[in-house]
Amino acid sequence: MSAGTLPTITEKACGSERRYDLDWLRVIAFGFLIFYHIGMFYVTWGWHVKSPHAGPWLEPVMALINPWRLPLLFLISGIALRFAIDKSRLTQFVPRRFMRLFVPIVFGMLVICAPQAYFELYSKGETGSDFWAFYGQYLDFDMEFSILTPTWNHLWYLVYILAYTLAVVALLPLLRWLDGPAEALFSWLGRGALGWRLLLVPVLPFLCYAWLLAPRFPSTHAFYNDWANHAELFSIVLIGWFAAKSPAFWGAVQRHLGPAIVLALGLLLVLGAVRLTWGAVRADQGLVTLMALLRAEFMWVAIIA
Repeated sequence: MSAGTLPTITEKACGSERRYDLDWLRVIAFGFLIFYHIGMFYVTWGWHVKSPHAGPWLEPVMALINPWRLPLLFLISGIALRFAIDKSRLTQFVPRRFMRLFVPIVFGMLVICAPQAYFELYSKGETGSDFWAFYGQYLDFDMEFSILTPTWNHLWYLVYILAYTLAVVALLPLLRWLDGPAEALFSWLGRGALGWRLLLVPVLPFLCYAWLLAPRFPSTHAFYNDWANHAELFSIVLIGWFAAKSPAFWGAVQRHLGPAIVLALGLLLVLGAVRLTWGAVRADQGLVTLMALLRAEFMWVAIIA
């Protein structure tokens, strides 16, 4: 097959062909996730356990990865969800997907997260050196520790994806009906000069979340009352759902990739400079709000770029 006949991203979006580019993007995103969590051991931010060598030297880099690393995963999850549902019967898909997510969650809470919680609480002086004595307390739901046990820790991603998957299934008739309007919206977004519509309009809901929800509902990943995260992440999943097979969306991304990269790099420099002077900036609530809005814009254009 000649280069001129190779399927483009736009053409692949129209059918059910597997998107290997998105598979690789998901691998890269999980790679960032692994190194990010290793980095959390060495920064001064709150974390389960800390290195005695922790310091602020790595924090500017971590802060610039943080806005888009998880939204990118949820976007890809929304895309994958669309392809999976479209090629399966719901009577087969729902129980299969439920077991693929629920079993790892339960196994992780019982086997993987228990030692993590033990070392965290041991370092805080909340439990003794006998792990098995702690394990009995870990499973009893007595809320006797400073953290809720049993815990899913960083398996919260699976918990949220499971909930969002069930929500998408429940909303499936509505989502199918919205395919046409969504395609028309993507087509409109792609027509703006220099991509301004694509780069600015979709971020408006996220600016509202950052302004209205985030101050009232700080991130917990506990699922309950985590409304700012739910609003942002479920919106990202839905964008992925509608974008998955949208020629208009992928065509717009291809046409406006250059402006997206320029804007992402510009925001990277601004947010990086702010991070270096964060001690002074965080004393001004107006600047903190402005930075939250810029962070939301950076999240979106970084994903596009």
